[in-house]
Amino acid sequence: MFGTISEPTFHQLLCKYLVFEYDQDYKDGKLPPRGRPKPVGDWIARARAPNYLPKVINAVEYQETFVKWYESLQPEWRVQGQDTRWIRNESDSENDWEELCTSGKNGVMNIVAGLYYWYHGINMMKDDGFRAKQAKQAALEEWKYFVDDFTYVLIQMSVQAKSD
Repeated sequence: MFGTISEPTFHQLLCKYLVFEYDQDYKDGKLPPRGRPKPVGDWIARARAPNYLPKVINAVEYQETFVKWYESLQPEWRVQGQDTRWIRNESDSENDWEELCTSGKNGVMNIVAGLYYWYHGINMMKDDGFRAKQAKQAALEEWKYFVDDFTYVLIQMSVQAKSD
């Protein structure tokens, strides 16, 4: 399912996700479902069917929901800059990631699924015309930022797991 996205940044995220699950010894954790994007909940309700894809995903609405959900999952100590981007520090791996550090089918796999559905929503956007192409490109750049940030988070959680 996740391998159908051809973006190299997403492939890197998948590799780091597999390392994270291994480092966590595949323990079954659970992220809070509150605020989770509907397609992720629908996927879970369908027993995580690998071929499930909603017929329509409004990428703009989905992005807003995903970003709010992602922000709600971050540790309190994690700070956003004026541009709403997460500030990264060398000491991040030493901070407590415990609340977010959840492996298994109900853990951070749901964030991976959330990014997967967001990407498909972007692919459903029209790109006929200059403004439509610009909107689609902007949405893709925002998605790439969150893929990159979550890859960073996975790395930090794996570093912390290895040092414990």
